[in-house]
Amino acid sequence: MSESYDVAVFGGGLAGVAAALAASSNGALVALFERSSVLGGNASLAQVHTICGFYHAVEVGAQPLPAHEGITRRIIDFLSEHGALRDPVVQGKVAYVPIQSGVLDSALQKMMIKHTSVDLCLDSQIRACSLKNKEFLFQNGDETIRSRYVIDATGGANMAAAWQLPTTEVSSSDAQIMSYIVRVSGLQYESPRKPQDSLNVSVAASRGLIGHQVSSLIGSVTCQFDSDNSCYLALNLNRKTGSEFAPLKVSENHQLREECREALPDLLSLLASRLPGWRSATVTHYPETVGVRESRVLSGRTCLSGDDLQAGKQFEDAIAWATWPMEIWDDPQGARYDYFPKAVGIPLGCLISKAHGRLGAAGRCASADHRALGSIRVLGTAMATGQAIGTAAALAAFQDCELYEVDVAEIHQKLEGLEMVFK
Repeated sequence: MSESYDVAVFGGGLAGVAAALAASSNGALVALFERSSVLGGNASLAQVHTICGFYHAVEVGAQPLPAHEGITRRIIDFLSEHGALRDPVVQGKVAYVPIQSGVLDSALQKMMIKHTSVDLCLDSQIRACSLKNKEFLFQNGDETIRSRYVIDATGGANMAAAWQLPTTEVSSSDAQIMSYIVRVSGLQYESPRKPQDSLNVSVAASRGLIGHQVSSLIGSVTCQFDSDNSCYLALNLNRKTGSEFAPLKVSENHQLREECREALPDLLSLLASRLPGWRSATVTHYPETVGVRESRVLSGRTCLSGDDLQAGKQFEDAIAWATWPMEIWDDPQGARYDYFPKAVGIPLGCLISKAHGRLGAAGRCASADHRALGSIRVLGTAMATGQAIGTAAALAAFQDCELYEVDVAEIHQKLEGLEMVFK
């Protein structure tokens, strides 16, 4: 690795990958740091198995229309060509792309190898973060590295906090609930399965959990089949009571993960007693982490709000589309979907720190309130925000200016055909 970069991206989820590829494609010297051994973020580590927010809202009888082009579209196409994604699914007003189990990390690493100008550092150990003049300094293991610009795509604004720059943290009692997602095989359903089979699993779990010992942990269960004999089973977790739970602390996340794993045999037995197709069910893939939907975000120059989305507010510095409804998991019994009338342009200002003009953010770190984050945190939109701030960082590096000083029209031109989209 080099000792100096134009842009350092932290977080190897889809938002971080998009940011790194966008910055590199626009001429910046880029490094991507990921603290785990895999790429994909929650999609790989927590087994989040759908890419939502890539398409516009779907009209009745119409085919889904991609909302994002450029790097975001190329990532989707590359992952599809390498077997990491399945055909899009239309469900009511929305469309999403299912992720193929166990393939995403290897496909993303293949894509990164093609972009040799991005230095990829997995299992990174970042510490001793400091600021000197306009540069960010940090240590990765024993190496001291400096970067002119930083993009925080860690999912919890971890790097903004490491540099002691302003963040906004939601308490665990107010944050959207967490999930624990496993892949289950050995199911026995007649082909083709009936549309209500997924709902029947949720209903059977809901009834069986009443008075059961695991009900203190598990609020509800959702099921998404990926074949006639396998599915993703999502345990939507009750909030911890008595003390504040810190999902960003690895030790607490892992403790909750183990509690979920210990509860699974009881849950599978419960389902097997109520659903004949589950009598031979076994868990074949466990997640590395519990899925965190909301924790800490960057304090940005703009804070996107749910009211902005509901009102269809137009921002002069819009650089990506928010298309997914505000998916709010306040209740462990299920999500609430707040639809807004039309796609809304996400402002560049919510991707730039209000305290440091060379710190950007992407994905779940973007500056947004509780409701708006329910829309823009999803993977398709996260990639689009990564692409936008990565492009802005490369242009800023070339001009040696603050991120907010980059001409938004120039960013649009670099976003491949989007120069007219936000006008």
